[in-house]
Amino acid sequence: MDINLMNNTKTSNLYISPTLIWCLLMPLIHLLSLISNIFCIIIFCSKTFIHKPIAIYFICLLISDSTTLLIGYSEMVERELFIN
Repeated sequence: MDINLMNNTKTSNLYISPTLIWCLLMPLIHLLSLISNIFCIIIFCSKTFIHKPIAIYFICLLISDSTTLLIGYSEMVERELFIN
């Protein structure tokens, strides 16, 4: 079977436009992850966890992950401008 024919038949049913992915789906995933990180930071900063050394480690990891998510979100906004 020709590789182009096989690719066209399989992907035509599952095709999602790049605009939908970069402008809606990916920013939504980043936003939900960022909100989740903020909630986790609030929980780890509570009186129950803050006295444990592992809580400080997790807070640092969550802050680092949140920074990465914000950078990724800004890059997606730039890609959205180039797509449109």
